[in-house]
Amino acid sequence: MLNPKLKNPPPPCPLCRFEGALDLFVSEAHFAQAHYFSCQGCQLVYLNPKQRISPAAEKARYQLHDLGATDPNYLDYLSRLSQELNDRVLEGEQVLDFGSGQSSVIKTLLSEKAVLVAEFDPYFQNSAAVLKKEFYQHIVVCEAAEHFAEPNLEFSQLFSMCAPGGQIYVQTKILMDTNYFEGWHYRKDPTHISFFSRETMRWIAKKWQAREVCILGDELTIFKV
Repeated sequence: MLNPKLKNPPPPCPLCRFEGALDLFVSEAHFAQAHYFSCQGCQLVYLNPKQRISPAAEKARYQLHDLGATDPNYLDYLSRLSQELNDRVLEGEQVLDFGSGQSSVIKTLLSEKAVLVAEFDPYFQNSAAVLKKEFYQHIVVCEAAEHFAEPNLEFSQLFSMCAPGGQIYVQTKILMDTNYFEGWHYRKDPTHISFFSRETMRWIAKKWQAREVCILGDELTIFKV
């Protein structure tokens, strides 16, 4: 439950830098002590930075649980994203898979189109040249935003790389109600440290001056730049 009484000041929100977050405490077996905070500025829920797992442990978990581009269940889960991409991406346009993991599922989703899909992942496809390119017409963040340690910096980078008139697709589970956060399965992955509500997505759109934001269901948000 939300508890405004903190023993120590909460860490500032990694998205909007607000310093008056509410406290959300959760404790269970695989988290000896897990402190989450609910930002009152942008409504982001985030894990205490001191309780994040190490980069080495995070990479090891990704290697064990890589959602490959050939997994039919995962491809079915991404059916809405697939439809939106294939409806919006034109042949010849530049696409960036930001947070691609070991293998790009976005390449699979767009396999029938003549488009170039660049890949970036801090652990597996860490190419500075990919991030310096100007510009991409489409940037896809598929099951990666929940891993963002510094979402302010990461979203700033995404919007700076997106061409005017382009689109940014963020596939991440939307936090619908903090009252159910403790038992939410999406929270229980120790690599998931940032959780976005619809209000958070609208805040992002306003902050980076998106022309439009479309929130589709409880898992896909599209920013029109």
